[in-house]
Amino acid sequence: IQCRLARIQSSGINAEYGQTARPVKVVLRNRDTQTAILRKKSCLKGTEKFSKVFISPDRTLEERNERKKLVDRLKDMIKKSPDKHYAIRGKDVVEVPSDT
Repeated sequence: IQCRLARIQSSGINAEYGQTARPVKVVLRNRDTQTAILRKKSCLKGTEKFSKVFISPDRTLEERNERKKLVDRLKDMIKKSPDKHYAIRGKDVVEVPSDT
């Protein structure tokens, strides 16, 4: 995959991240590569080496605010009905069938 890596700028030890790994921004040459990576990101969760790696798309401030509202709504729904399973799909929180 052709890409450029650029570490998010910080000087010394960042108070927000402390001694832990800091975010890395990956700039890709085309949208198809981005889509392919985002579709396969769940495969990382099943590996011991990359289980704590998180990949998310770049979002505008407005998109981040909308996403935060969805996550808050998701948390509220889980708190109200812990026996049900919910997920964010597109721009909505939906109930999904459980795997059991």
